Amino acid sequence: MTYELDFLPVGENTKSGDAILFRFWDSANGETVEDQKICLIDGGYSENGKKIEEHMNKYYGTNKIDLVISTHPDLDHIGGLSYILENLEVKELWMHTPWNMTDGLSDCFKDGRITDNSLANRLKEGLDKACNLEKIAKEKGVNICNPFTGLSAFGGVIRVLSPTEDFYKELLKEFRCTPEPVTEEALSFADKIVAELKKIIAKWGIDNLEKNPETTAENNSSVVLLISADDKQLLLTADAGVSALANAADEIEKLGFSSNCASYVQVPHHGSKHNVNTEILNRLIGTCVDKNSEPTKNGAVSICVEDDGKHPSKAVLNAFKQRGVDICKTKGSKLWHHSKDAPAREDYSTAQPYDFFEVLEVEA
Repeated sequence: MTYELDFLPVGENTKSGDAILFRFWDSANGETVEDQKICLIDGGYSENGKKIEEHMNKYYGTNKIDLVISTHPDLDHIGGLSYILENLEVKELWMHTPWNMTDGLSDCFKDGRITDNSLANRLKEGLDKACNLEKIAKEKGVNICNPFTGLSAFGGVIRVLSPTEDFYKELLKEFRCTPEPVTEEALSFADKIVAELKKIIAKWGIDNLEKNPETTAENNSSVVLLISADDKQLLLTADAGVSALANAADEIEKLGFSSNCASYVQVPHHGSKHNVNTEILNRLIGTCVDKNSEPTKNGAVSICVEDDGKHPSKAVLNAFKQRGVDICKTKGSKLWHHSKDAPAREDYSTAQPYDFFEVLEVEA
């Protein structure tokens, strides 16, 4: 199998996002537009839709997409997908439609006036971009599937690792557009006191990560994907946090792989420190390697052009680096990962991975 994985630059200034294209074809048949299969994972902001189309026309020679996957409804991931559905030929859309799965969910909220129907309407209003995407897809006759664990495409080339339907419904109670749940809500990041920062010297083999980091329910609802291509495993994590990534690791093992089988990994949530800890990285990537050993894996982090001071966290990048993973950044540029027999692109140059950061800023 010949394959290409393109991380497109998303966002300007300090706004990060995701727009990822994956295409493959049977190498034995040669490269033809008719034989290739194309999948788009997220579409960045609204202005990125046209850029995705331009990339496909230039490098793929087509405006047809076999599968579009919306990992979660944040605007930096879903914004450009309406343009894609309206202007390109899309066969299938994977996206969560929570307003269609509210039966019995109203009992989970403190306000007794909430009904399943009113909850569905609240979700439609709060997730209006996603709801509009469903509307466009229906108008265009595009098949829609809710991407839960076990769903696969192209004979198992692409598999959903997380979320399960039950896990998603639990997260749904904590979405920002839903009422207050019966259980006590965790403090939002905006409500937490920002700690002072201090500089420390980083030591190889020691993770400077939070033990129990927390991210939003929306982020944990992200579709986590495993792509099996050319005897390799590629792991795409979107904005998933520790609990979602643990579910993904469980599913990888159920499929008969080692949980750290992926040779190419997307750093979750643009390198946020709120999405990974030592335990989950040990499971998904492996434990720390000798400092002098050669990297055995590669990966990407989608980040904005200007430094926003949070993404990516140097501690997170170090944690990947000391596990033998070379991470490259978008930061306004395209990243291209591919099999050895992929067609050459003369206008591309070799991306430079991050070095290990000797000095870190951490919360005091």
